[in-house]
Formats: sequence, structure tokens, C-alpha cells
Amino acid sequence: MTPAETLFKDGQAAYGHKDYEKAADLFQQAIALDSTESGYWMYWGLSLEWLHRYVEAEDALTKAINLSPDIPHLYMNRGHIKYRAQKYHEALEDFNRAYMLDDTETWDFGLYNLFLYSGFCHEALGEYEHAIADYGLYGSRSGHPHAGDRYINSLKAKLAQLEQNKPNT
Repeated sequence: MTPAETLFKDGQAAYGHKDYEKAADLFQQAIALDSTESGYWMYWGLSLEWLHRYVEAEDALTKAINLSPDIPHLYMNRGHIKYRAQKYHEALEDFNRAYMLDDTETWDFGLYNLFLYSGFCHEALGEYEHAIADYGLYGSRSGHPHAGDRYINSLKAKLAQLEQNKPNT
């Protein structure tokens, strides 16, 4: 195992224990030794996201994507960072790219979550019908058909409340 691989493995352990400061430091050290591994950049970005360092996190995921542009999870993770930074349109572009790249339809490793976060983005943008559709896809793709129901029901209740509070014209 190379020194960079050892640092990466140690970083993954720290990440798994939710010690994101330590994880970010270890991933950054691994990158300093080998900047060609997209996984190092991805995990560094994910650690930075947990530290609310969204600009750096997005940059790290962009570097990972530049190294491995055909990996859908990289786009999904960058989209999640953009969502957390309230860049909803940009996040949706990344979620769509992840969806288009995944030709396996296996939806392993949580790729189905892109529908959940797409729904959150659409809801934040006031695109409620898109959000409801995304929440439905989240449920069907996750293997738990009703997983999206709570989001759909919550949004429908919110819309009913908005309708009820509308002034009479």
C-alpha cells in the first residue's frame, strides 16, 4: 500500500467516525502525494461539505469529475453540495448528468437519492409538480415504493395551506 493509499484509508476511517476535520486533513495529505485519484478528491469534498465549506467542497468534486467524468456518483455528490449551498439550478444539472450517466439502472450506492434531492431543489424553486414527480421516483427507485410518500404528502399539505391562506379575490 502506498503512503497516499494509507492516508486515504485512514481518512475513510475518520470519515466513518464523523471526524470530518481529521478526514479532510488526511484526504488532503493523500491528494498532496497523489492528485490523480478521483476518489481522494471526492472524499475530501464530502468531508469539506460536512464542515460547511461548500466552495472548497464543490471545487474538490469538480476536480474529481475532471479526473473521472463518467462516474455518476461524482455528479450526484457535487449536486448535493450545490443543493446545500442553495444553487438549485446547478444542482439539478448535476443530478440530471448523474442520471444520464448511469446506464445500469441498478441504483446501487444510493444513486436513487438524486431524485430526493432533485425534489428538494424543485420544491425550493417553487416547481411543485416536478418535486412531486421526483419524490415518486425516489420511492420507486429506492426499492421502497412508499419512501417518497412522506415528502409528497408534506408538499401537498404545504400547498393546501398556501391555498387556504390565499386572499379571496
